[in-house]
Amino acid sequence: MDRITLLILIAAILLPLPMRSLAAVSYIQDIKPILKARCYSCHGSMKQKGGLRLDTFATLKAGGKSGPPLGVSHSLLLAKVTIADESERMPQESSPLSKEEIEKLRQWLAEGASGPLNERPEPDPRDHWAFKPPERAALAAPPPSKNSGTLLDALLGARLASKGFVRQAEISKGLWLRRVYLDTIGVPPSAGELEAFATDASPVARLKVLDRLLASPAFGERWARHLMDLWRYSDWWGLDAQLRYSQKHIWHWRDWIIESLNGERGYDRMILEMLAADELEPENAGALRATGFLCRSYYLFNRTTWLDEVVEHTSRAFLGLTMQCAKCHDHKYDPLEQADYYRMRAVFEPYHVRLDAWPGEPDFEKNGLPRAFDLQVELPTYIHRRGDDRQPETNRVIQAGIPAIFGDLHIKPVNLPVSAHSPGLRRYVLEDQLRAAARLNKDAKIALDQAREKLGAVDARQRQANPAAGSDPLSRESEAALKEARAAVEIAEHKLEAATLKEAAIETAWAADASKQGLGESLLTRRDPQPANAGGRARAAAVADAAYRRALALVDIAVARKDLAAAPKEKKADIEKRLKAAEESFEKESKRFENPDGHYRSSSGALKALVGPDDSFDKNPSTYPSRSTGRRLALAKWISHRNNPLTARVFVNHVWTRVFGDSLVADVSDWGRRAAPPIHQDVLDALAVEFMDHGWELKHLLRILLNSELYRLGSSTKGADPSTMAGDPENRFYWRMNPKRLDSQVIRDGLLFTAGLLELEVGGPPIPVPLKENSHRRALYFQQHGELEHRFLAAFDNSNVFECYRRRESVTPQQALALANSKLTRESSEALEKLLIAGSRKPDGSKGEEADRRFTRAAFVVLLARLPSESEESSCLESLLRLRAVGGQESDGARARSLFLQALMNHNDYVTLR
Repeated sequence: MDRITLLILIAAILLPLPMRSLAAVSYIQDIKPILKARCYSCHGSMKQKGGLRLDTFATLKAGGKSGPPLGVSHSLLLAKVTIADESERMPQESSPLSKEEIEKLRQWLAEGASGPLNERPEPDPRDHWAFKPPERAALAAPPPSKNSGTLLDALLGARLASKGFVRQAEISKGLWLRRVYLDTIGVPPSAGELEAFATDASPVARLKVLDRLLASPAFGERWARHLMDLWRYSDWWGLDAQLRYSQKHIWHWRDWIIESLNGERGYDRMILEMLAADELEPENAGALRATGFLCRSYYLFNRTTWLDEVVEHTSRAFLGLTMQCAKCHDHKYDPLEQADYYRMRAVFEPYHVRLDAWPGEPDFEKNGLPRAFDLQVELPTYIHRRGDDRQPETNRVIQAGIPAIFGDLHIKPVNLPVSAHSPGLRRYVLEDQLRAAARLNKDAKIALDQAREKLGAVDARQRQANPAAGSDPLSRESEAALKEARAAVEIAEHKLEAATLKEAAIETAWAADASKQGLGESLLTRRDPQPANAGGRARAAAVADAAYRRALALVDIAVARKDLAAAPKEKKADIEKRLKAAEESFEKESKRFENPDGHYRSSSGALKALVGPDDSFDKNPSTYPSRSTGRRLALAKWISHRNNPLTARVFVNHVWTRVFGDSLVADVSDWGRRAAPPIHQDVLDALAVEFMDHGWELKHLLRILLNSELYRLGSSTKGADPSTMAGDPENRFYWRMNPKRLDSQVIRDGLLFTAGLLELEVGGPPIPVPLKENSHRRALYFQQHGELEHRFLAAFDNSNVFECYRRRESVTPQQALALANSKLTRESSEALEKLLIAGSRKPDGSKGEEADRRFTRAAFVVLLARLPSESEESSCLESLLRLRAVGGQESDGARARSLFLQALMNHNDYVTLR
């Protein structure tokens, strides 16, 4: 480069932008992209604020209510984007235009602001492909049977033929069986199942396998994990015992998901129950478990944060809409206004969460039913200015609804039965409380007998030491022991009295509450007081309650006196305060006992106190509202209706992604206008219609996908048609299967299952932290939340409890180390070695290389569902010899074989579906 050229280049770089811009500014290349990115959301096809539309040059030139925006001496457009006053500057709902963007506008205006007059305007948002109901393509006639894969094969095959692409060859029967086992039940087939399938020449052999797998209880467990990802399942967590996120015992929701999938509950019904089981089936505890979907978003410290999550993830999970982008301002790309966001928030505004008693367990710390219900039924919803909940626009109450582009909700309030709004009156609640009180009474009697026996022993020792009456007084130590024993008896007597009185307090309170709610005489108890009216029962309950509380106060008094007698001087003041408080409580309850006023602690003591960020409601209500708003039920009906253009499509896309390793619609949770029509929209729509026509059943959908020709294709590009490879290297047209890395749970569970160690019990509470590493149950049941994760699962891209619409896949050294060195792999390899040796030994007792060859082949079959290649087998035999030669190995080579299995478990074909 000569000196003159270099100087010119440096000058060009140093000159300011306006002086460098020698080329004319193009409307199409320079101006339209600015307008589209920064202005269309308010001045495009969705809205035309001020009557101004900017998506074509013609409408831009025409202007709006304020006049034409273009001009050389004075441009209203330029003035609006450069004005200093932020309240006037455009765009108002985002950052100002950059200096470069403004300079382009300025130069374009100076050059005459020209543009084409024949532009097509932005399409109407209502014409977006995803906002129109799916239709079955003409080619996609209904399949000849429920088990056919013809539905998608015909469409994909026609498109492949039109492109001249050639499908890859089918995989072996063994690899297909491994693929379908892991995809449906999350564990691999056994050697026996592989052999049986390999020899089954029936044309319906695959269908028989599918039917058997889909009928397995493990199917619900495998696919529940997929749905738990989408719905952000998380156990509760907080600070120590303080619940801050999610809900205790939310595992009931997980069990409901498993049971729903195994019981063939339609996806539409699942949506209804998750969003509104309390309004749909308010007395059905089994259905109420589904509202764990709403309980999971609970957040202690901020109600707005809580509801934000509910609105966002209800929209994304079921509809593929990014409603969260309309919280602070109108959506930039989709026809969703800020008011639409708050209309959906208003649907959820009244709801709260609570724990109801679970049959057989009155202790809420041990079990309970977390469920949603409408609490603050009159609470208004306001738009938050710029999304700030500290700035509500209280001049306008927002009514519950859905985005305006989709129509209106038909909301009808729901009157609730007594057992729904007064769950403490359920018969099992009374019976469980009485059983617990009876156990307490029994324990109190035992404790009293033990205290009296101890007192007798102390007294006997004193008599033995001082046999003659009137002899020397007791030593200080002996006197203290006798006083302590007598105090223990006094405490035990008061505890027994309290336990006895508790049963009466429970029954009379239940009878009084039942009478208030107008329950029939047959529901009342054997302690039913006279006269048989609400007032009389309330007074009787108040007397029984006061007697019980007075007995508790006597226990506290006796304990405080005992502690005071034995306390050192510096601690007596605190104990005296306790004693005084207990004595005051005794006096208070004694007055209530003598003069009952009808007030008592109701049987709703069986209810869990509400814990929340708001102080606007009673946190220990005697009953809950007897009427629910019906808003959530209306929303759930709209989402799950077959006329909704999004719901079935979004779900089918999720299922397709998990079966075929790639999605038909790229962003699985954003189906707005940025989502271009997928290449295979006809496949998506045909499957969505088929899915809805058959009761929204996941099993029916999976039969189509798993029985398809596509599912039988190989994933390798080895031997592929060169022109197909060149024309579609990314496999967008599905001429082969996509290889899939196994989920973390499947990797772990598969190791244990293959080794015969996996425990197959279904359902139940989560396995707590200290027990997880040693547990052999499915990983589905491990306790997991925002601050806790199983180490092995974390290494293999476990689900993210905050958002997991699609798991990420990584390849890291830690994964190989986890498979090579973890306790899980070591235990599994040792157990599998014993199983393989037992199954591969021949009666002839052959040893050496032949025995190693049989062992190697058996290991490949059970772990990889194939035999080793010639070179693989040779390498494995050599490795076994070397491992056996390592010092300190057992003579029979068990340790060497276990190490070999650990290495094979690290094979890429083990953690991948080929």
